[in-house]
Amino acid sequence: MSRESFVYDRYQGKVVRKEDYQPPERTDHLDASHLLVNPVQRGHWIWDRAKGDLVPADEFHHRRAVRAGANIIRDIEPYQAVASDLASGDNPVIGGRRQHREFLSRNGYVELGNDVPRNRRQEMPSLIPDIKRAMGE
Repeated sequence: MSRESFVYDRYQGKVVRKEDYQPPERTDHLDASHLLVNPVQRGHWIWDRAKGDLVPADEFHHRRAVRAGANIIRDIEPYQAVASDLASGDNPVIGGRRQHREFLSRNGYVELGNDVPRNRRQEMPSLIPDIKRAMGE
């Protein structure tokens, strides 16, 4: 008894012996020669969105780099403080960054922001000696 190998011929839609299988010539692929508009050039190129084309890096001018000047950040909007002022006992309205800093330092508050808070849990002393003493052992 001999063993034979078979393959599925998707073009004929049936199973044929591997020796008899001959894939058809490919005619659906593209010829890559029409894609080469310019000859191959070496160098560093950047895609320029405004032109819609690759440009040499030394000719590329980024639009954001042209705008140079002062970066002005406006003050924060007034807000009602969540924490109370220790001196007056009420929640004041904070109107700017300076007032915010003064409020925090005056009351001993620390602003966490995006920082990860440190573990505040302190080591508890062992309760085993107290339990043994209470049980009379």
